[in-house]
Amino acid sequence: MWCSKQSAESYSLLAFSPLDFGDFRSRDNSQQMTTTQTDGQWSHEEIRIAKSALKKAYKQETEALIANIRENAANVTQLEDVWQLHDFLSAKRHDIDGKYDDREDFLVFTLSKLIKTGLLDKSDLQGLAADKQAKVTVLTRM
Repeated sequence: MWCSKQSAESYSLLAFSPLDFGDFRSRDNSQQMTTTQTDGQWSHEEIRIAKSALKKAYKQETEALIANIRENAANVTQLEDVWQLHDFLSAKRHDIDGKYDDREDFLVFTLSKLIKTGLLDKSDLQGLAADKQAKVTVLTRM
């Protein structure tokens, strides 16, 4: 009821994280890992453009989620339905909370992931430097 086949398939597309592409380096001899990535500097205007695109995608996704809940709320008739709704919302919250990473070092990954899943379009990134747009384009193909 709460997770259609289409949303289950798109959820699997969202399963990668910025860490999947990072340069992994160990800190001292411990098991902890860090990522480093150098994309060059982001200008204030580029950051504004990227954050505006993130806000647009976030709004689109959360509005669709609310509409889905409103559509299906009338179908909650048993306690098991409540628990299914809870599980669905918990998974969506986890997905959404991790999806919109606006740290400069990960913006190209975040933006490419949102384009790949259809929440953004390349035209939403007009104004970014050509090298950043090229990196986003390459990552959307992975």
